[in-house]
Amino acid sequence: MSEQKEVRTNRFTDTELAWIKNTFGTEESLMMLRKIFLPGLDATTPIGMLMDAWTSLPLKEMGEAEAVRLVQARNNMINHTETQLVMLRALASDTTGNVAEKIKKNSSK
Repeated sequence: MSEQKEVRTNRFTDTELAWIKNTFGTEESLMMLRKIFLPGLDATTPIGMLMDAWTSLPLKEMGEAEAVRLVQARNNMINHTETQLVMLRALASDTTGNVAEKIKKNSSK
């Protein structure tokens, strides 16, 4: 009798999913990540505390092609980070096991 291996349909193990739910299960935790990784201009942020590595790029001193490439890289990084935050939200709030549908729904917000 041959043993059939259980096919994993999920990228994450049950232990990893439990950790994600415990760590990112609140909107506050995701907002904190967004605040750290994607800081925005905020009138309440103390002077010198708003750190964005992209605003210090010397774009005026670069050639146009290099500046465009760096700005595109910045936009790609922002899009990737936003997508991962949406995935964390979907994984943390998933109770049905259908994360793909939640990610699709949340990414349209």
